[in-house]
Amino acid sequence: MKTKSDTMPKNTTYGELREFLASLGFEETRRSGHIVFRNADFDSLITLPRHRGDKFVESRHLAMVRGNLVGKGVLGKDDLEAEMKWGFTQI
Repeated sequence: MKTKSDTMPKNTTYGELREFLASLGFEETRRSGHIVFRNADFDSLITLPRHRGDKFVESRHLAMVRGNLVGKGVLGKDDLEAEMKWGFTQI
C-alpha cells in the first residue's frame, strides 16, 4: 500500500542540483542574481536563480532542468535511476 510519502517527490536542494550538474560535466559561472551551467559537449545551457545551497529547488526549476537534460541528450528519457534520484519523475 502506497503512503503519501511514497508518492512525494524528493526534496532536492540547489546545492545537490549543482553537484548533480557538475557530475554531468556542467561548468558553473556565477552572475549577479543567477548561476549559468554550461555543458559544451551537449550544447546545453541552464540558468537558475542564485539561492543558498540548502534551499529546496522549486518544481518549475526541476522541470526546466529535466527538459534541458533530456532535450539535449545529456540524460536519456529511460534513465530512471538518475531521474528518480533527483525527483524528476514526480514533475
